[in-house]
Amino acid sequence: MATKWDCLFALVGLKEASLGPIAHGAGTSPSSARQRLLTLVDDGLVYQEGSAYKPEWDNAAVGRISNIMSFCKEKGIDYNLFLTLEFAKIVRIGASAERVSLADFQGISYATVHKYIEYLVRMELVLVVSKKPLLLKFAHHAVFDEVLELFGMKRERRRGARPADAQIYREIEYLFEHYAKTRKDMNLSMAEKNRKVEYAWASAQLSGSQLTFDEAKELVLRDIVPQGKKMGELSMVVNCLISLEYMLKYIEEPLSPGLVLELHRISSFGLGSESFRSAQGASEGQLFRAAAPQEIVPKLERLCQDANEFLSGKRSVQEIVEFSTFVHSEFQHIMPFTDGNARVARLLWNYILIRSEFPLIIIHPNNREEYLSLTKLAREREDEKLNLFFSSTIIDNMRRIEKA
Repeated sequence: MATKWDCLFALVGLKEASLGPIAHGAGTSPSSARQRLLTLVDDGLVYQEGSAYKPEWDNAAVGRISNIMSFCKEKGIDYNLFLTLEFAKIVRIGASAERVSLADFQGISYATVHKYIEYLVRMELVLVVSKKPLLLKFAHHAVFDEVLELFGMKRERRRGARPADAQIYREIEYLFEHYAKTRKDMNLSMAEKNRKVEYAWASAQLSGSQLTFDEAKELVLRDIVPQGKKMGELSMVVNCLISLEYMLKYIEEPLSPGLVLELHRISSFGLGSESFRSAQGASEGQLFRAAAPQEIVPKLERLCQDANEFLSGKRSVQEIVEFSTFVHSEFQHIMPFTDGNARVARLLWNYILIRSEFPLIIIHPNNREEYLSLTKLAREREDEKLNLFFSSTIIDNMRRIEKA
């Protein structure tokens, strides 16, 4: 049965329409559509002029609902699930803490919470940080803020992380050991190729590309160019894949400023400057102050030296995860280039992990807002919070590999 939101979605697409086209767009009868539209008029979301209905764009709620609907349709999600008070309550609780358990959702039935959490995990809007005990992490996504504002709620300031770091590292250690035991028996050739393509697509998306994963696969695997996309978006995906393959080819080589420069040259080919930054500046949206130009080479040399020394010894899983976070953060704050620093930082993060026998780790675009808030858009450097995010990302990746 069509809902009032289905009627509003149809009307937003039509901009202005009489009853018949709205009913057709919502997939319901005119009499049912009329009842839904009257409810929307009473709610102040739609107004009627003669026989025509129009969205009440002066009401900020209409814009929020439209944004939620657009996001859901793009992701293949039923927007009706997002437009309920129960869902808003779940989001408020989940998005206000670094990690939550099912017991935190007090006042909401277990069945309701379980239904929504299962759905959000499947859509990768919630990460399972730990299975035993079950700990969840809500992505820092704009759609959650839209839902909260629609229902007059606010995201509480995130509470400090619970003392579960040891549990998280135990989870990573278990997955790492399982991966080490089983990868020799796996036929990884095609799976690894697909992961490389997914990495290139995801890294490009994190840097602003709008290509879908299917378009990226068609582009790099079948040389089919998607229609209506900018050349820069296409180049970025291809460059991300080539730079990844270059890094993997020389993965056993010591890290050096020369290797970093080459990774940047490949990942930024045709997209902008390929040399070290020669002036103080900031990339679009950047809030932190980067190293002065004269500091870039000395700091980069020191970072490479630290990385090579770290990789020369036997390290624990916790040390590997934390040092890889440090390398990403330190490189981003050096900011050697005018553009493309984040793409190289993700490669160097993976360089440390792969050299330490981890698989290729992908930061999914669903977590773009949270990732950017901890890196490029962070006013202060907070490696502990970034490390928690990366730990969750590693767990999520390794579980997917385990299930594959």
